[in-house]
Amino acid sequence: MESAPIIPAILRICDTRSRSYSTWSKLSSLPSPRECLSDLMVACCYGQSAIINILLANGADIEAKDGHGRTPLIFAATNGHEASVKLLLKGGAYIEAKDTKYSRTPLLKAATYGRDATIKLLLDKGAYIEAKDTKYSRTPLLKAVMKRRTTTVKLPLQRGADIEAKDRSHYATIELLLEEGADTSCIDTDTGTPLVFAIEKGNDALIKLLLDKGASVDCENGNGETTLLVAVQRVHKGIVELLLNKGATIECQNRYRETPLLVAAQRGHHDIVELLLKKESAIECKNRYGQIPSLAAVDREYDAIVELLLENGAAIECRNAYRKTPLLVAAQRGHDGIVKQLLKKGASVQSEDIFGQTALLCAEQNGYKDIVNVLRTNAT
Repeated sequence: MESAPIIPAILRICDTRSRSYSTWSKLSSLPSPRECLSDLMVACCYGQSAIINILLANGADIEAKDGHGRTPLIFAATNGHEASVKLLLKGGAYIEAKDTKYSRTPLLKAATYGRDATIKLLLDKGAYIEAKDTKYSRTPLLKAVMKRRTTTVKLPLQRGADIEAKDRSHYATIELLLEEGADTSCIDTDTGTPLVFAIEKGNDALIKLLLDKGASVDCENGNGETTLLVAVQRVHKGIVELLLNKGATIECQNRYRETPLLVAAQRGHHDIVELLLKKESAIECKNRYGQIPSLAAVDREYDAIVELLLENGAAIECRNAYRKTPLLVAAQRGHDGIVKQLLKKGASVQSEDIFGQTALLCAEQNGYKDIVNVLRTNAT
């Protein structure tokens, strides 16, 4: 491509003012001239070393920037043109140049696109290994991890890059990071530890890997929710079972003092409720508002969960902060099936809440005639 006879043609293509460039840019991925591209930038986009030499020899501005603040070196690094990068650095190009949008350096751009040879060259020339973009504060290592480029990840690691990064889910990449000594308990303010992140994604293999590498089974996310609570919320029954078998605290609580059993009952996760009961979770656990699993299930009309909780010893006359029993709640909500279910289990029709209301009175006030009839029949 760079033999002497065609160099003039390539020079014309690189001239952003020429018709050749205008035609070529429509057929390729080259940006349009309005972005302030220089001839040197275009040559760097395509790795035309001979053209770069000519342009530099004729005084081309090596630090010129396009409309997005990208220098020729950023273009060359982005496209992985190692020889072009080498020429530019030899010519004095600033290795830590940043674009204007997210402050991405040549190394960050090369890591994003997996340009391994260019990454190695830039690191050899002293590029800052912990440079961060301004959008997500991601380093070259994190860029490589996010793109799931396992081979690229090795390059920053070999140069001592910070491995305490949290935003990662690719199994092979994380395995590599753990082999390099990454801390399994490092915490991110949003996602928590790598284990919590893996649970949120439902990645069984990664969860097992992290646990085998010593991750704390009771670690928390940024909201103070443990792995078990996160798994219950995401309805990952298999993961819930795995965590329990690994010793997760079954009575852990979130900031509302809700246990996994209460969360599962509130959300109607029957299989998880059943699993937690088999593991002997406390059935009368209360949150800070006095809500308990059976009352939560009644309130949301989860008949099967109500039955399951009652079969496992839930108190039929338990009360919430307003001293409402399950029967009172069911009557007030109009859940006639649950009303009948509770009456068969011996629920008291005479129980009153703090306002002196009975189930019958609640049903009458809300116009639930069928429930009124059932309650009157059972009141005699």
